[in-house]
Parts: sequence; C-alpha cells; structure tokens
Amino acid sequence: GALLEDFPTTFDADTLTSYEVGYKADFGRRLSVDLAAYHLVWDNIQLFGQVSGFGFNHNGEGARVNGLEGSVSYRPARGLNLSANGAWIDAELTDDTPAIVGGFDGDTLPYTPKVSFGLNADYEWDLSGLGEAYVGGSFRFTGDQKAGFRPGGLPQRDIDAYATLVLRAGVDFATFAVEAYARNLTDGRGITSLGGDGAGIPDGGLEAAFIQPRTIGLSLTAGF
Repeated sequence: GALLEDFPTTFDADTLTSYEVGYKADFGRRLSVDLAAYHLVWDNIQLFGQVSGFGFNHNGEGARVNGLEGSVSYRPARGLNLSANGAWIDAELTDDTPAIVGGFDGDTLPYTPKVSFGLNADYEWDLSGLGEAYVGGSFRFTGDQKAGFRPGGLPQRDIDAYATLVLRAGVDFATFAVEAYARNLTDGRGITSLGGDGAGIPDGGLEAAFIQPRTIGLSLTAGF
C-alpha cells in the first residue's frame, strides 16, 4: 500500500546536544550525594517503525529531553551500605515524524518512563578470616511508559508501571564463592517492548517482551 511505497531504505545520522549541571559531595565517610539536571536537544532523531511485520529505521525532525537524576549512598555502620537512586524524565517529539512512523509533535518518546527509582541495602561481614559473607536486597520501580509510535493516526499504547525485588546472600572464600538469590521475587510482569501491528498475529494479538520472571537459584563460582 501507500505506506510500503514510503518504506525507507536508508537513514541519516542524528545529533544530540546536551546541557547539564550537577552537584556531587561527600559528607564524611558515611554519606555521599550525586545530583544532575539536564536538557537534551535531539536533531534528526533516529526512530524505529514497523509496517506489515517489517521493521525499519527512519529519521524524525527532532525531540527534546528534560531530566533530573540523583543518588544517595549512606554507610551507617561498618559493612552496611544503603543507597537510593532515581530519575524524572520528560521526553517528547518537537515535530511530527514521517507518516510511516506515526509520531506527532508532543508525543512521548517510546520506552521512556517519566519516573523510576531504586533502593538497595547490603551488609557484609568477616567470617573469622575464612571469607566474607553478605546479604542484600534491591527494589526497583519503573513508571508508566508509552510504546512505539503507530502509523495511520493511531495513538501510542500504554505500558503500566512495574516493580521488581531482588534478594541475595552468599559467602566469598579465597578460591570460590557461593550465592543464593531470588530475582523478581514478586513475579512482576513488566513489559519491555510492545508492538506487532500488521504482523499477521491472529485475533489482533500483539508481540510483547517481558522482564525475567521470578527466578530462584544457587550459583557457585571458582577461581583459577
């Protein structure tokens, strides 16, 4: 059809101009802070599209990204490390894309959650000279996102927020280490990509990729 007649066979380089200010400080040995704010101007942005199951790269006119990022690390006692990090990102097109891509001025850039953050806690101690033992955990939150642009005036699909929890414990000896872990303990069904328009999937189905499901295991590492 008309869209296939416009199918791009090449794409051009893009240009990214970044303006950033930051602050980094250590307050004694226990507390450190790292903050940054930035503004990105993205000219000739490279975009991905799909028509009738065929993927392609194409160029849009431009986009802009405003963001804030920060991390804090706190060590209240020997062997204990607590940290948090987070980001706020506002990313959108500043012009319409070619019709075959389907993006419009003001649309959110795909797979760019506005809010995300993580919390981490780790504690390690000495086993009377035999090795180092440790326990820890991490919590990660990824906010709502938009999927890829869609041609024909169709809106971007919404991707819901999700969270993951990781627990770990182990012992690191001189010549080998053993670790028990539980990844994505709550078995969250976070989506990392979503699409499939016109790909011939029956009953209007979509192609989706998910994060790793709940995984519990034991690993053994040996050095040589």
